[in-house]
Amino acid sequence: MDFLDKVGEQVSKVKQRAVRESERFTRLAGLNLDIKSLEREKQERPKKLAYRVYEMYTRNLISDQDLIAICQEVKTVQWQIDEKRAQVDEQKRAKF
Repeated sequence: MDFLDKVGEQVSKVKQRAVRESERFTRLAGLNLDIKSLEREKQERPKKLAYRVYEMYTRNLISDQDLIAICQEVKTVQWQIDEKRAQVDEQKRAKF
C-alpha cells in the first residue's frame, strides 16, 4: 500500500467516526429534548389537578377537610388579589 492509499484509508476512518459521533450526538440531543418535554408535562399535571380540585370545591363537591382548608386558603388569596386590583383601579381613576 502506498502512502496515498494509507492517507485515504485514514481519512475514510475519520469520516466514519465523525458520522458515528454526529449520529450519537443527535440521538443524545433528541433524548434530552424528550426528557425536558416530559419534565414540563410532569410539572403541569399537578397544576391541572389543583385546578380541578379547586373547581370541585367551588361546586361543594369536596368532602376532604384538608383539601377544603387548602381551597379556602386559595380563595382568601384570590380575595386579596381582587382587593389589590380594585385599589389599582381606584388609583387609576383618581384625579390629581
